[in-house]
Amino acid sequence: MSTRVVHGTAPTGAREVGAAFLDALEARAFTTARSLLADHVRFRMLLPGGFRTEADAEAAIGRF
Repeated sequence: MSTRVVHGTAPTGAREVGAAFLDALEARAFTTARSLLADHVRFRMLLPGGFRTEADAEAAIGRF
């Protein structure tokens, strides 16, 4: 997956941000992935062990 974001500009649309977030995770660039999340993000995950929720960006990135 590749985003079409010009270097030096931040993604602005929901799809651009989502694609940039997934690209950062794929590259294991966790600092970049964290920078794309709002501090108060609610991160919901459906994992093999069940449903999980994190209530802030640091905890969400900590899952990876």
